[in-house]
Amino acid sequence: MLKCVHRVQFRVLLCPPKLNNRFDMDALTEMRWNTTGEQAEVELKGSLNVWCEKLPPFHIMPTRVLQGASNAVLGAMYRTLSRIFLNSLMKDYEKWANDADYRALRAQRSKLSPSSE
Repeated sequence: MLKCVHRVQFRVLLCPPKLNNRFDMDALTEMRWNTTGEQAEVELKGSLNVWCEKLPPFHIMPTRVLQGASNAVLGAMYRTLSRIFLNSLMKDYEKWANDADYRALRAQRSKLSPSSE
């Protein structure tokens, strides 16, 4: 069984700059790739930590209410984006696995990318 784990961490800066002093978000996504024989499985796990100053009119609402609503919205957004990403990854892999010209093109593009320099 082949196991591969990739971690991606990023910070988000918002515009306008005034908000950056009142908002902070850290996100971590972990991708696991497991293969057993002919079968493969990709799993995404993520965590999102958000700090935000309560600005009017939200400052009058209880913190637990704001946290609950935020967790529901951000959780649904993460699940939706993860599903879209994994579907796109699956389609790209199927094309790569079955099309030699596409594999060559992707290999050429990866040689040209700034991260490979």
